[in-house]
Amino acid sequence: MESPLIGKVLIASPQLLDPNFARAGVLVVQHDAKGAMGLVLNRPLETSVRDAWEQVSSVPYDNGDPLFQGGPVEGPLMVLHHDAARGQIEILPDVYLSSDADAVKGLVADATEPMKFIVGYSGWT
Repeated sequence: MESPLIGKVLIASPQLLDPNFARAGVLVVQHDAKGAMGLVLNRPLETSVRDAWEQVSSVPYDNGDPLFQGGPVEGPLMVLHHDAARGQIEILPDVYLSSDADAVKGLVADATEPMKFIVGYSGWT
């Protein structure tokens, strides 16, 4: 049974002092008996998607949007998007998450829009 928390956004309480989550909105993308994984949605980095893309592909991608910090845990480049064929996890109807390199490269090659690029994640047990 799928968790009712998947697809929900957790909003940090103003009293939360942990700098990793202060003023954060976290999208829950996985949740089961073993734990949960979420992505901070409102933490843009100074790095652009274009600059990050240069580190993972030799094919240029002229996207000046900011890369987002999904949380304090290091992780692969991930993309939120609407392409069901390349989605690894369906978070909400017509909203998918992909971190597979080939899927992400395909999304970029097809100029799928909109996309949100995230690095890192938040995890809880």
